[in-house]
Amino acid sequence: MAVRWETVFVQNYGRLVRAAYVVDAGQDGRSRRWWRAHRLVRRALPLRSGRKVADDLDAGYRTLLARVLTRSLGRRLPWPGPLRRGAVSVPDGGPGHEALDRALAAVAPPVRAAYLLLLGEGMNRKSATGALQLVGVADPYAAVNRALKVRDELDADHGLDPERQAELLDEPAMNPAAAEVRAPAPAMLRTARVGRGALATAAGVSALIGVATLATGAWSGPEPQKVEPVRPVTDTEWRNNPNPVLAAWPSRGDARTDTKLTSAAVTAWRTGKRLVIGRGAEGSPPVGVPQLLFAGHVDGKPVVVLADRSRLARYTEKGLELSPMPVLGTAGASGIRLAGTRYLLAPWVAKAQVSTLGGAWQDLAAVDGVTDPVRPVPGSCYTGPLLRLTTKDVAAPSPLTLADLGQISLAHITVGDPHAARYLDSQGAWDRLGCQVTEWAGSAVVAVHAWEFAAGPLPGKAGTGTWVCLRGDLVGGDNLVRAVLLGPGGTATPVAHGTRMCSARGGPVAATAWWKAPAGSWYLLAAGSPGIDRIDAAAGVLKGSGKSFVTLGPVPNQTPTMTVKARDAAGTDVPVLGVIGG
Repeated sequence: MAVRWETVFVQNYGRLVRAAYVVDAGQDGRSRRWWRAHRLVRRALPLRSGRKVADDLDAGYRTLLARVLTRSLGRRLPWPGPLRRGAVSVPDGGPGHEALDRALAAVAPPVRAAYLLLLGEGMNRKSATGALQLVGVADPYAAVNRALKVRDELDADHGLDPERQAELLDEPAMNPAAAEVRAPAPAMLRTARVGRGALATAAGVSALIGVATLATGAWSGPEPQKVEPVRPVTDTEWRNNPNPVLAAWPSRGDARTDTKLTSAAVTAWRTGKRLVIGRGAEGSPPVGVPQLLFAGHVDGKPVVVLADRSRLARYTEKGLELSPMPVLGTAGASGIRLAGTRYLLAPWVAKAQVSTLGGAWQDLAAVDGVTDPVRPVPGSCYTGPLLRLTTKDVAAPSPLTLADLGQISLAHITVGDPHAARYLDSQGAWDRLGCQVTEWAGSAVVAVHAWEFAAGPLPGKAGTGTWVCLRGDLVGGDNLVRAVLLGPGGTATPVAHGTRMCSARGGPVAATAWWKAPAGSWYLLAAGSPGIDRIDAAAGVLKGSGKSFVTLGPVPNQTPTMTVKARDAAGTDVPVLGVIGG
């Protein structure tokens, strides 16, 4: 049985408003949150009426809930103006509601969304994680774990067991839809959203306060097919900018004038049907008219690639996939994954080559920017494919090395001292960093840099150890940094977040890790890059110091307590990877 958007909207309005309200915890007062929750849910209803959303109400509710959560996590709606006197009455609630509100206000919005799914919607950990991934949460596993911690803290500190917490979420103080307001009629709601100025405002308030009714048959008739526009780009626009980005790419493909195909792609994006959201991307509809990057047939199948200001969208017969927009200028915008094992290259790419970590570069042919198929690289650890692109007529360094880490956009790979980074040539430490990169493949990484900052003999004549600082820059400005000890018995430090270490803006770096010798004994190792003047280390009763390397041991087991400090030539303390990570 087909279920329409309007039916799902009216029958689940209260639950949807509660979701928006809970995710908005801690923002302004209850009245403003009340307004924003209702307004956000109303905007989640598609403007076009009478269309099927799912085969049953439950599936339809999950789809509409995903739209509400996506907007709650990705957008801040403006304060709509003073409330009409007497129109809104949001109960303050009791001590339990206040404790819950404070706990939710103290955590990030993705954690609030996870809490709602677990306690309000009754999902298990796996289902909640999948739902958060669907709406574009960058690290759904961490959000779910933190939400479970909030649940346990409310139980331990306030005597609110999980069952009582679920009840609180349904009571008027935490559910603004329980404040004697029902779902607005979709017909009036759409009129308010399409209108402008005072008429739209009055219609919106009237719809919000009114009683929900659906006009019989009002949306049952067929609508004429609307052609969704796209924004084409000429093949000369990129030449006018010495540092062009992806927005300057010309529209390419043998079907770029096929309005039926491009309109279907835009419609799929706007409706969110069969949508796959990559890490770091927001799952909301496109902002403005999408740019057309490609529309054509790849290996006999239609493919459309679109872009708005922050995302790439790839449309195929299987559905639509969203990925973050490359954010590193010309370097990050020189190639994207088109479909299957083919890539679409920027018009400023004069030559392309393909390889794997540790492999030899081979020429990769391309016609109108579309490359020949690239052979997939099997294995549990990442080894490729890697693209080396030689550019022309642009200011970007050349050649560039890009890695396919599973999204539409490719990650820019560099190596060496971060103050003078150079392209990857498949030599040196990178050949042995594939497993480390594998851990980050799903983290919306847009650039990865490896810096061999120290090397020296390992204890017991076990060989040479090479210390590498591995840095991954993420969409949104965050980063992941860890030190990796390559060599016999190699190990790595915990990941540090949000640091300048191992970047062009960072200074010298130091790292420490426990290392197990082939004979079974343990050593505490520490190393510093050029610029480190002194390292002091202690593990239990063992102490040591040095300028570039410190080795403590052997000991039979890792000591629970250890301290490692480093200073530069000016006597300033330098953070130590392995101490600040985790």
